[in-house]
Amino acid sequence: RMKFSFESDSGNSIYLDDINIYAGAPSDEIVGLYESTLDYIVVYPNPAHNELNLRYTVGTNQKTAVKLSSLSGQLIQQHVLNSHTGNNLVVLKTSNLTPGIYLLTLGIDSSTHTERVIIR
Repeated sequence: RMKFSFESDSGNSIYLDDINIYAGAPSDEIVGLYESTLDYIVVYPNPAHNELNLRYTVGTNQKTAVKLSSLSGQLIQQHVLNSHTGNNLVVLKTSNLTPGIYLLTLGIDSSTHTERVIIR
């Protein structure tokens, strides 16, 4: 059993046709979709001196890409991490970086989040 609800104030119509979720006998089991999400992303301290902390939450164990780039797009640091379900903390060494503004990007699957960070 499925229910689709669409609401729009702009008068657009949405039509669904020939939907086939699975082949087999009818079932009362709930069918879900796996969705990778990045939640609760905090970068501190900002501005940073010697290190930068990145705290984030993911819904499932998965690989996570962390990239630090200059504003011109030059890749400064890149890490691929095995993130665990729940809270994760990454500490990046920044003492060897030239003071300035950088972009810190966190990505899983097709979800990315970018924060502007200042290194002093």
